[in-house]
Amino acid sequence: MTKAKKQIDSQNTSLKLIDRSSPSLNKSGPWSKAEKHFIAEKCSTMTAQDIAATLRRNADVVSNYILENHASSFMETARSAEYDIKRSPIWKDLERQFSKEELNMFLFHWGRIISQFRDDVYPTEEMQVIDTIKLEILMNRCLSQQQKCMDQIKNLETILIAERAEEVKNVVEIGNMERQIGILRAAQESLNSDFKDMLKRKNDLLTGMKATREARIRHLESNKNNFLSIIRRIVEDKPFRTRLGVDMERHRLATTVEYRRLSDYYEFEDHTIDQPLLTPDNIIGEEDGK
Repeated sequence: MTKAKKQIDSQNTSLKLIDRSSPSLNKSGPWSKAEKHFIAEKCSTMTAQDIAATLRRNADVVSNYILENHASSFMETARSAEYDIKRSPIWKDLERQFSKEELNMFLFHWGRIISQFRDDVYPTEEMQVIDTIKLEILMNRCLSQQQKCMDQIKNLETILIAERAEEVKNVVEIGNMERQIGILRAAQESLNSDFKDMLKRKNDLLTGMKATREARIRHLESNKNNFLSIIRRIVEDKPFRTRLGVDMERHRLATTVEYRRLSDYYEFEDHTIDQPLLTPDNIIGEEDGK
């Protein structure tokens, strides 16, 4: 058994002793060498929660330690994006605006969208992504409110039918329920209108970011067609091919003339005359007589 293997086994043994002997569920204090080694070895194969349970540490503390010290080997793009948004000042505003469940949904969409764009996201595009996710959450609110309205309408209609079936009808109660049903139906229509408006705005944002499937396919096809069209035009269009050849020859001749000009002797500010060194080939030898 090698020395490194013995050291690892010793560290793992110490971790087991820590896990069995610790009287507290969540330890605190500095990280031991054994804990650091265990995290470095297991962070790519175990979740932060499992590592925290093994080390008897707080899961959030373990997760933050992994994100700060082992980002290159552990974080996927989505986790990195989630970590970044939580550390930004924007997150405080989001916490005031949305519930805990909505924040979890925000993080879910944020990580997936940023992963789609990889690292190619500028600050203004981040604002577009945030606005898009906000609209998605507000749309979910509308749908939830619509469902509540539908359930309330259904309950009131059931009670209303039973009330109308009574021999002695309570006219006042029937009138109140009919008004409540009317108010709920009007609220439902308003929610439908708000939902459609937000859906249109969200689709406009996605289109502007070229995040829709149609825009992505069009972009790929455009790139493909541009490349193929140039090749096809060079092969099939003789005047275009001739013009390209003439332009290339002009550039070649101009380059040759400029290369010779820059390779000639030059009088510098200190009145010394020397030849600039562009490449080893541009040095004029004494046998040239210059």
